[in-house]
Amino acid sequence: MASTAHVFTGFWVNHMRNSALGLTLTLHTRYAGFLTSALTFVVTMFTSQMWVICAFIAHQLCSTTLNKDAMHHQTQAILANHRSVWGTAAVFTKQLMRWRNEGINKPKRRALSWSLLVVVLGSIFSSASIFTGFITSSTGSTRLLTTSGLCGYSVLTSSSSINDLNSEAFGTLNNSIQGAEYAKRCCSSPGFVLGCDNYVRQCIDFTKNINATCPFPGLCYFGDTAAVSIDTGLIDSRDDLGINTWGFERVFFQKVTTCAPLHLANFVEALNSTVANGTHRDEFFMGTAYDSSVTFAYETVTDQLDVGYAVTPVLAQNKAASNWIPLPEFNKTDGDVTAIFITAGNVKSDAMIFDPVFNFTLDGGNGSLPGGTAPLYYLAHEVSVIGCVEQYRVCQPNNGICTPFDGAAQLLANAGSMEDSLDWNLMQIHIIGRLANAAQQMLLYNIISGRGDSALQATGSLSELLQAPLPNDQWINEVTAWSRTGTAILSQNILDYVSPAPDKFNGSTVEQPDAISKQMCGKQLTDNTSNTVSFSVLGGIIILAVGIFVTLLAFALPRITGWVQKKWFPDRFAYKHYAWKMEDVLHVQMQMYQGLGMGGEWVDGLETVPKTQGPEVFGGWAGVDAAHPSLFLRHGRELRECERCRQRPDPAQPIVGVPGGHVPGGNAPGGNAPGGNAAGGNAAGGNVQGGNMLGGQVPGGNAPAIHAPVADGRRGNQQAADEAVGIESEEDSDDANKAIRTDYYHQRMSANSTLQGLRPLSGTSSAATRFGSSSSGEGSSRATSVPHGSQGPGQPYHRVSEYH
Repeated sequence: MASTAHVFTGFWVNHMRNSALGLTLTLHTRYAGFLTSALTFVVTMFTSQMWVICAFIAHQLCSTTLNKDAMHHQTQAILANHRSVWGTAAVFTKQLMRWRNEGINKPKRRALSWSLLVVVLGSIFSSASIFTGFITSSTGSTRLLTTSGLCGYSVLTSSSSINDLNSEAFGTLNNSIQGAEYAKRCCSSPGFVLGCDNYVRQCIDFTKNINATCPFPGLCYFGDTAAVSIDTGLIDSRDDLGINTWGFERVFFQKVTTCAPLHLANFVEALNSTVANGTHRDEFFMGTAYDSSVTFAYETVTDQLDVGYAVTPVLAQNKAASNWIPLPEFNKTDGDVTAIFITAGNVKSDAMIFDPVFNFTLDGGNGSLPGGTAPLYYLAHEVSVIGCVEQYRVCQPNNGICTPFDGAAQLLANAGSMEDSLDWNLMQIHIIGRLANAAQQMLLYNIISGRGDSALQATGSLSELLQAPLPNDQWINEVTAWSRTGTAILSQNILDYVSPAPDKFNGSTVEQPDAISKQMCGKQLTDNTSNTVSFSVLGGIIILAVGIFVTLLAFALPRITGWVQKKWFPDRFAYKHYAWKMEDVLHVQMQMYQGLGMGGEWVDGLETVPKTQGPEVFGGWAGVDAAHPSLFLRHGRELRECERCRQRPDPAQPIVGVPGGHVPGGNAPGGNAPGGNAAGGNAAGGNVQGGNMLGGQVPGGNAPAIHAPVADGRRGNQQAADEAVGIESEEDSDDANKAIRTDYYHQRMSANSTLQGLRPLSGTSSAATRFGSSSSGEGSSRATSVPHGSQGPGQPYHRVSEYH
């Protein structure tokens, strides 16, 4: 690839893949990392949302109106609150380890099932990151070339100077040398080879037929069916050569080369040499070459000199100026004819070789070798000739019609003469012009000329003038190597169009391109990535679209499902919607503060994010018992202390749940309770002024009348309250404490079921009634109550009590 051409960066279409799949974005590696990271982030986001969707579906399927064990409720809470699939897997694993020894309802099996299910889903979601690699790998290594200078190919005219002609000749020789080197390095073995990435097709394949018809009847060495034919097949101008056009602008190109060693006894004459006595001169009369009747001549004195292989071709192009005008036996009207003369000079071999061209069978006696003496063999004839016919044609992919096989010089003319039937478009005509120019470079004559013995593969096993053994079909290997060089030259010639080599003598001989030719300057593909990364635009769009869709679905699915459940199936499935909301961590927190009376006047209890009314502060955690941390054991007070507080009415506060709010103080049935409040029949002892307080209703039933001594301190009040709830002393047994905790917990949950049961406080239900005591001593409590009628639908869920 010439230095002025470089890989295009930006948006472009690779027509090898079609307009949709081929839409490509190419970036330099220093910028491509940002896009890759962004796409990876998008994939990570939408896979996390996929888990949210799966967790919601699982939660809804498992929600039920039936009572379930603790593991079921834990599982539902995990599904409702963990947004990371691997985080969820970790929690389920912890759950498994915690419940592994339990045998009730087989919790171990259930926990294990959930863990495995989440791990499998996590693995599937993680594999989605493969899509990020797909949008880069799907584009392959194909890149679009652009040039900052002229593009096209050099054109020689009648006004071209001798220097222009020499420059063209040197360029042709250089192409041949580079093509041969490329073919040897990149096409001799299958697979990718470093440095062989300039062309979209590393090597153009061809088929070989070793029993082809002899192109020169009666003259082929092994008979009329002993020729070798090498056929490139139809070479696609886009897919094989990288001219990035639409499908209807492509052109198919084909070359067929047929060669065979020739018997030329009737066309050669041995004459006495005038160069050295005892030698002769072989002259071949196959037609006029270089204005001489002798096509080729060889002085046998060369065999006595330290001279190795020599290869000399002559070319006869059909209907074009050539250096050889062949006899009718060698003339072809449907192709170009090349005769290749091979001489071995003083080359010998220490093993007999029966190849028809490299026929080392002439006994030369014993010779001295580094390891001793050995018999040596020379070529059985001084000159070997391989005759070849090269044929070219182009085809119209749109209708399958092809031009007839002909020489390289007639390729463009034949395409033009069949314009009516082939129906070429302008882009195709320009491509044919480029192919015709490349065909000239592919001629065997141009591949071999000027390269000397380096044009032969046999020299690869030649040490000084000693030839190592060769296979008996070495001549076929030589023809095959020339053909590979020709296809490499074809690929290089097409690629060089975007940045042609300058004329080393007089500057560029590239003519200014017309409009169509200029378009082709930006239509050349290469496999040389040149520190760039290409992204499939379609792949990126798919990832973004799927990511947006999944994210929106994860956001909308719970809301749409909840609306359907409430609107169309309120009696059957509405509870599933409420379960999803109320088991959310923010709702669980709200219910915790409500249920424990830690404060907070909550509003919008069914919204995704509940909030409190006003800027109040509450719920401090200072003073929690470090030995037994619990919301039921704050500041070192036992649960029974909370129970006492719950039993002590505050005469200064209205009563929750009683129409009218207050019940006037006075005599309560069974004793005096000055200023006492009664709510739903419950009485919780506060300060008793030296009289009797007959128990009313306490949680769990009626309490007998209890005589309380004159309140001469907090101890009397507390003891009276203790006795009111059935506690005889501070040394009560653990069973008594546990019973109180259990009774208290169930009653709190029963009371909160109205708060949390998605309907406001109303009526005089004792389950919704809470009391507080009013005292100036330590451990006093405040009660905040709601006047009758203030807790209607949509009103705040008020706290019941807050303990300090």
